[in-house]
Amino acid sequence: YSSAYSIEYNKLLNGMVERRFRQSIFAVASFWLTAWINAGQPDLRDIAHEALLPNELEEFEKLNTAWKNGKIKSREHQEN
Repeated sequence: YSSAYSIEYNKLLNGMVERRFRQSIFAVASFWLTAWINAGQPDLRDIAHEALLPNELEEFEKLNTAWKNGKIKSREHQEN
């Protein structure tokens, strides 16, 4: 579908697509949290052995700050 069609369709659905995406993200996070709790809340720091590269750490900090401020935005998509 064209971008114009998708935008108009989303307007007609009153933002339902974004709401459903957000609900699915919350559901997946809930499954992971429940699995972690049921596993006894193990310390997960021991399984992360790779250090972030400087540019990865910078991007992580930007995303983390945006998340803490409630200003999460998706990445821009490239047009082919």
